[in-house]
Amino acid sequence: MSLLAPWNAVAAAAIAAPLLLLLYFLKLRRKRLRISSTMLWERAVDDLQVNEPFRWLRASWLLFIQMLALACLALALGRPTIPGGGLLEERVLVLIDTSASMSATDSPTDASRLDEAKRRAIELVDDLAGGAAVQVVSFAAEPTTLTGMSTDHNAAKRAIRAIEPTDEPGDLAAALELVSALAVPAGEGDDAAPPRVVLVADGGPASVGEAVPGEPVLLRVGPVSNTDAPPVLDNIGIVAATATRDFADPARLNIFVRLQSASPQDTAVALTVELDGAGAERTSGTVPGASQGEPGSRTLTVALTPGDARRLRIGMRHEDALAADNTVVMILPESSQRRVLHVTPRDSVAWVVGDVLEAIDWITVRSVGEAGLEELLTDPEGLDGIDLVGLDRVGSPSRIPVPTLSFGLPIGEHMLESSESISADRFVRWDRGAAAMRGLSLDGVSIAKPLWFGGSVSRDDELARGRAGPIVIDVTDGWTRRIGLAFKAAESTWPIEISFALFVAQAIESLAAPSEASSGSVAAGTSPRIRVPMDGPPVLTGPVAIQGRWLEPEGGGTTRLAAFEAVSRVGEYAASSGDPIVGVNVLNAEESSIAVSETVSIGGRPLASVRDAEGRREIWSWLVLAATVLLTIDWLVFTAKSRV
Repeated sequence: MSLLAPWNAVAAAAIAAPLLLLLYFLKLRRKRLRISSTMLWERAVDDLQVNEPFRWLRASWLLFIQMLALACLALALGRPTIPGGGLLEERVLVLIDTSASMSATDSPTDASRLDEAKRRAIELVDDLAGGAAVQVVSFAAEPTTLTGMSTDHNAAKRAIRAIEPTDEPGDLAAALELVSALAVPAGEGDDAAPPRVVLVADGGPASVGEAVPGEPVLLRVGPVSNTDAPPVLDNIGIVAATATRDFADPARLNIFVRLQSASPQDTAVALTVELDGAGAERTSGTVPGASQGEPGSRTLTVALTPGDARRLRIGMRHEDALAADNTVVMILPESSQRRVLHVTPRDSVAWVVGDVLEAIDWITVRSVGEAGLEELLTDPEGLDGIDLVGLDRVGSPSRIPVPTLSFGLPIGEHMLESSESISADRFVRWDRGAAAMRGLSLDGVSIAKPLWFGGSVSRDDELARGRAGPIVIDVTDGWTRRIGLAFKAAESTWPIEISFALFVAQAIESLAAPSEASSGSVAAGTSPRIRVPMDGPPVLTGPVAIQGRWLEPEGGGTTRLAAFEAVSRVGEYAASSGDPIVGVNVLNAEESSIAVSETVSIGGRPLASVRDAEGRREIWSWLVLAATVLLTIDWLVFTAKSRV
């Protein structure tokens, strides 16, 4: 037992104990009477001796009971505690992980890790002191504040019960950044005590740079580990999937799938590929088991001819802890020809870019010079039917109201910059996950005249970077999307590489396709930008309804580009017309690993996990009750002795 306010107990005992003893030391003043004999007055003589001052106290049950009651009351003022019970902080912030891995069904007592997290979070709120304030925050790709800091524990428990699972990746750093902002409420000084942060999660990343004030606690959920071995995990998921048209045969679709296994043993799996709900192809393989804490992986490929099919579904037949990553849904772009306007310095096709465009069978190319482009721009209907404009060293992308692919031109505020201190340039980094950059190998490309885009280019808009800055960008200029190269293709060795032709084809497919993603697939937790029909408000229907907003003004076409809020659940999503638009998938190696961490480092401080957020239980009420019982006994004993 320990005391939260020990000096209160010391002060109470130092004052009350001497006063009680003084009452027993005090000599009673009695009236003198003459009597014939003391035989019948023995009790009066004993009482007289007891009340004589400066005489050693005689044993008395009343004194013992009263001293014991006084001790109980003094200890109660010191707020005694014992191990167990809930947290004793005045403010507690409960942070609950709702990412995809929390849907794993390997919790020892509940249907999923999230179910266990909700149950234990409610138990934590139940154990809080009545006057303690509590706040509930959930997080996956983005944190969400569910309640304010309040002493209404019932509202907090209702918010916890209402939490729904997501298929998004978890971003603990973003959640802790929000927690840091919530730690000191507005109007309180710097000396205000921060809330105790209780992270209810399966562990998440082993290290997070963002720090939070106070002493956070990790309440880990998920499979139980022992001292000899980590918990046994069982999950195989699809962590990457692409569907690209064959460059030589655009009617043929090449599908690449990467599987990841968190299971310790090698596992044979079968993949089924469906087109518009009908089985199209099957393949199988053995995925290596996890080794030394690293998941095993295996890549499988499938080639097929989709024809006019729009829905592509890749399914894996395997029962494991996480079902959301066993399926991938893609919406294939329409197979109609794309119309590209190629603008060159002369009224003839330039050999570098022009040859590549002529080799792509699924596009129709029209070539014009600068004068021809000016005529088309002055005509309100001049660019009708044009899906994309390719600018080869001429023109200004910002003047053109349709998507553009430009070479050696500035885009909007992003002017071209150069430096005489750099004699040559090369690709030092590129976004392999971007639709235009998939499968490209750019290590051997050399650029004779280094140029890069100035201005503030965000990391999301930067497709590739050279030695001094971004050299390939994908930006939204006003209402229109632009992909641009800072250098001229002919002033580099890229055109002699097959990767250049792949880049041009994929960039056109990405810019001119009905959806932002050429394969019609986005990861859960992202906010897609998709071109949808204008027959109603921008809304996607699927496992959940997704609201959007228009990104471009209404024009003469039948579709408009819209930005939608983050999609939390996997599955197929359609426009208001019912046409399939995009497939949402997990495609996240960290979530599919369903890893659990026994220790998390937050802001450089190791934070060990506990199975229960156990604090210390105050027992002052028990001591007050004991003192009441003792004083009642004292009164009964005194009454019994007072009877004649």
